[in-house]
Amino acid sequence: MIQIFTSYFAKARNFNSEKYLVVSISRFSPRGWKGEKCSEFAPSPQLLHDYKAGMDKQDYVMCYRSEMGQIKNLRDVFARLAQQAKGRDIVLCCYEKTGDFCHRHILSDIIFEKYGYRINEL
Repeated sequence: MIQIFTSYFAKARNFNSEKYLVVSISRFSPRGWKGEKCSEFAPSPQLLHDYKAGMDKQDYVMCYRSEMGQIKNLRDVFARLAQQAKGRDIVLCCYEKTGDFCHRHILSDIIFEKYGYRINEL
């Protein structure tokens, strides 16, 4: 069974590509990024702009949750990623270090609440 993890880009370069499919869930991936991208899980450009302009974290969480609620079926997105993974585990990556406030942790909470599947940080 494929497992799903989260992590951040600086750490991602150390992951074995035979074991993990590393997927960017950021609005903008690092320069030279050659991995997969899943823009459905990235915050919208407007939300990212508002947060960088000083939006309160609670408001950001509420808005990001609302955006993720617009995805008709999260399972379909993960099914597509699983197909791309070809048996490898999936690592959803963005910029923030482990423990920092980040949309990937909010996404993990949403997946747990909706499907009971716990996504762990690598």
